[in-house]
Amino acid sequence: MGKEFPKPIVQQESLGAIMVSKLMKGIGEWFMLLKNAINLRKDISKHRHDMYVLAERKGLSHPEVIKISQQLDEEIFLLQKIIREISSIQKV
Repeated sequence: MGKEFPKPIVQQESLGAIMVSKLMKGIGEWFMLLKNAINLRKDISKHRHDMYVLAERKGLSHPEVIKISQQLDEEIFLLQKIIREISSIQKV
């Protein structure tokens, strides 16, 4: 009777948009992790230098040196965790 119009290809466009959105989200997450890792690496280098200088002046067993050492341990552990997360994103 009446003229039928072709159905729009909404599903394919939506799927493409979803894929692009997921890709952009993944890139954003990866970029933020990388940025955090770089900043943390800089902090670790500075704290390590500070610890060496303080240890020379006050000795290895001084409470301030021990505190910086413990802080470094936490920062190194966090950096290792971030590196594992970046590696897992790259595998996907």
